Amino acid sequence: MDYNFFKTKIKSLNRILLVLFSVFVLFGCTDTEGDEGEGGNMEYIAGEFSGVLVGSTGSYTLKLEEDNVIAVVFFNGNIYTLTSNESLAPNGSITLTEGTISIKITDNGDLFPELTFTIPGHNVQYTIVTNVISNPNRNYVGTSINTSEGRIIRKSTFNLTIYGSNWKGIEKVILNTEDPEEVNEIIRAEGKITEDADSVSFFWNNDELIFTLNKIGDRLVYTEEIIEQVGGVPEVVATFEIELTKK
Repeated sequence: MDYNFFKTKIKSLNRILLVLFSVFVLFGCTDTEGDEGEGGNMEYIAGEFSGVLVGSTGSYTLKLEEDNVIAVVFFNGNIYTLTSNESLAPNGSITLTEGTISIKITDNGDLFPELTFTIPGHNVQYTIVTNVISNPNRNYVGTSINTSEGRIIRKSTFNLTIYGSNWKGIEKVILNTEDPEEVNEIIRAEGKITEDADSVSFFWNNDELIFTLNKIGDRLVYTEEIIEQVGGVPEVVATFEIELTKK
């Protein structure tokens, strides 16, 4: 069988996703509270954020307030709640832990705080976007799978966040028989979306359609089939599938 068409399809899909992402959402705010006591003026970083994780897979939400920081992490089917009664000071850092996992939160004066997730046995990478209360972010976790003649030739963890009319995703390649050097690569991408009651369309560079995922309950799914004539009969010889679940 000639795999050239399918190889081209894989490379095309990978090129779409392979990009360093640029941050363009403003990071919360810096609140300044007056204090007439010994401490004088007190400053702290405030905001609400969320994102997705790979290494293995999950998502999180993070809320920063004065004397109150809370993170809720969904990872590999477990839920962890981490809290602190401290504030995140400008150019400062704090560490949250619940005994099993920890998150170090650092303000470097950038648009978003820098996060370091420590989860035993895992090298965790993350995305981060601002959460808008009036239109809460939606985090999805799942997989992307390429098959040929019933054999998986490429598989990845593929997670993303929808926020407003935008999306931001992160992918970690688990298997690639066509290009083994791609295994464990981290791929980041982002763009715009349009959606209706039945589907969400994801665009790259704001106007190039990547794929349209169908809504099925809390899931987003996509299947593309490559059909060839085999012995004069149309036959599915390869597929590209994405399945994501809201977390």
